[in-house]
Amino acid sequence: MGNPFDHFAAVHCINLASAPERWRRMRRRFAALHIQQRVSRFDAVETPWSHHVGCALSHRSIIDQADRRGLDNVLVFEDDAIFLDDTSDVLDRSIAELGRQDWISSTWAATVGAAMSSRRPGARTS
Repeated sequence: MGNPFDHFAAVHCINLASAPERWRRMRRRFAALHIQQRVSRFDAVETPWSHHVGCALSHRSIIDQADRRGLDNVLVFEDDAIFLDDTSDVLDRSIAELGRQDWISSTWAATVGAAMSSRRPGARTS
């Protein structure tokens, strides 16, 4: 089995510039998984009024960046991620399972299902 992290076009870790120790700790964790060279630090969007908003904006920025670069997929960690001993095995199985999904049909079914449920008698429409 190869390294399942190689499946991803890019790997990022969201980290506040004001938290360098958290980045150092994550680098050690990435080294244990043999992916330290693949992971890019992403300077987190800082929102003093709500760290949740900043975190969401950081994730969104990474997705936008990946889209502009034409990447098919990215893997995003936050700087407090903890990895179990079998992380690589779990990721490998997850990637295989996701690869077996019929995403076009699943997306179509979800879209049609949502449209159908909005047409039920008594259903509210916008």
